[in-house]
Amino acid sequence: MDRRRRIIAVAVLLHRRCQRRRHRFWVHPILLGRETQRDRRLIQELRLDFIQFQRYFRMDTSQFDELLVRVGPRIARQDTSFRKAIGASQRLAICLR
Repeated sequence: MDRRRRIIAVAVLLHRRCQRRRHRFWVHPILLGRETQRDRRLIQELRLDFIQFQRYFRMDTSQFDELLVRVGPRIARQDTSFRKAIGASQRLAICLR
């Protein structure tokens, strides 16, 4: 009897290890097809959908623009010969997100 229980326990353990766990990740469709070049256009794409912009940044476009006018000159960087600088609006979007 004890041997049967061990065999059953081992079989259950092996069965659990063999089963693959399926991970589910929810990603919004606007973020699925983005490539590295399209990352800079995220704000423009979100501006087309007012509700999605509010959900993403927790503020509307007028508040975002006002904040960009206030802090934009302080967070803006210059392009170098090595790489292009991230724009002030993208830097603000990263900070807010």
